[in-house]
Amino acid sequence: MRKLGLGLALAALFAATAAARVETGEAKKAKAYLREVRKHLLESYIDRDKMKEDRLVAAALRAMVAAMGHADFSKLDAGTRDSVKDAVRESETIDAAIDAVSGAAPGVDLITLSDHAAQAMVRQTGDPFSRILTGDDLQKLMKMMGGGGRDDSAGMAVQLEGDRASVMYVQYGYPAYEEGLEIGDEVLEIRGRKVATIRPEELNDLLRLPAGETLELKVHRFEKDYEFRLPARKTPVKDVRFENLGQGVGYLRMTIFDNSLLREVKAALKELARGGMNGLILDLRHNPGGALPAATGVADQFIPQGLTITKMVSHYKPSFGGLTIPGFGGDQEFKTKALTAFKEMPMVCLINGASASASELLAGALQDHKRAVMIGEKTYGKGVGQTPIPLNSMPMQRFLYLTVMRYTTPFGHEVDHRGIQPDIPCPEERRDAATFDAVWTLRRTGAIERYIADHPGQAMRRLADSDRFETRGYPGFEEFYVGLKTALSRDTVREELRRVLRRIVAEEKGSVWVSDLETDRVLQRGLVEVLDLIEKGR
Repeated sequence: MRKLGLGLALAALFAATAAARVETGEAKKAKAYLREVRKHLLESYIDRDKMKEDRLVAAALRAMVAAMGHADFSKLDAGTRDSVKDAVRESETIDAAIDAVSGAAPGVDLITLSDHAAQAMVRQTGDPFSRILTGDDLQKLMKMMGGGGRDDSAGMAVQLEGDRASVMYVQYGYPAYEEGLEIGDEVLEIRGRKVATIRPEELNDLLRLPAGETLELKVHRFEKDYEFRLPARKTPVKDVRFENLGQGVGYLRMTIFDNSLLREVKAALKELARGGMNGLILDLRHNPGGALPAATGVADQFIPQGLTITKMVSHYKPSFGGLTIPGFGGDQEFKTKALTAFKEMPMVCLINGASASASELLAGALQDHKRAVMIGEKTYGKGVGQTPIPLNSMPMQRFLYLTVMRYTTPFGHEVDHRGIQPDIPCPEERRDAATFDAVWTLRRTGAIERYIADHPGQAMRRLADSDRFETRGYPGFEEFYVGLKTALSRDTVREELRRVLRRIVAEEKGSVWVSDLETDRVLQRGLVEVLDLIEKGR
């Protein structure tokens, strides 16, 4: 009996030692990592009432099983993968699953396994903007928000939805915009890879467009598949563009809200003012948003002091070492503070369905305070914002990029899924299926580029600025048009000629075009309106 008692004691001691070993190191870190993610989803996510702990746990466990079929674990032998799946299936909690896997298959990378579980829990939000970031991912995000990474950006975002993907935004002036991609286009392949084979963490790198490269995309539109080839830009990217349009009208276009934007906007406004600006056209079309402080900072340039820019609701309260930081997180109201010379200047603001997030925040503030007339189309409808939440269990290694705030206009109008309605509707012209197909076919022939190369000289180059909607300025146009054997009208071919010519001239000058008053009917409508406001103010 004494020997039996000693054996039981030794067995108990061994079990306790093994349990302690499991609790330390990688297993302990993995469990703490997943607890933090689950905690923030239940407490900090803006729609936290929709989050149910049992569903999060079930999603995490399913993802651990499914991970054994992922490339991340392809080097494991079949027996080990089966052991992991069996261990997880027999577990009822995430902690138990980690312990069971640690015991059944000691060589398995528990942090990578936890990444799959964490991403699965985040996907339960159904939120296309929330995800898990690595330290490298965060550095890239911070670089972009600081104004870096412009020159190798395609100017688009793609949302993966299972085996399918769609274009989520297209940014003005970037290759995706120049080549005609549109929000909602279904993306079938990126760089020859079917979207079903692409992992979310690979997506941003696949969409980068360094100098000299071409990004190839297969896109489904109008019930047909199209191969888009996006060439890298040869001219510097400018996210703040401005010029005097004449008659005392300044034009200012912002293509994204990064942390360098406000400084550039202030410099642009000063330059426009020196040129005799009496009224301003602010262009927010195809601006996907960005940093909240940039948007409130720009609003502060135009709205009188002491007025509300936006109201924000948030459940997230940042903490350091478990202690919350006073003044950070929670519900907030942002008000104007700066004194500038532009608080009463006549303004119009151009918007469309690709104006999103911070663009809508700014547009809503200007509209509520009647500081600008909104012209164009209803905006995208993204009235939520994200923040990277540091995970204490994985310092500088993992971050939860989570939708933690929802904002309204100053007067309390909801933006999310509703957008900002224009005061003066002015839809942009869009080509129908037949015209788009014929234009796409023409672009792939290279005929226009050959025609321009065969007709060098400044007379041709001047047409890039304005051809007065006439074909007679293009030498040998009629012979060229007949030789194309296209169903497109002469005027549409002229438009394509000028489009390519403007790109070539921009590359030759080494600078971008700011606007195109000749063909931009929304800008034309804005010019008429701001001139009327200037006249009424005299």
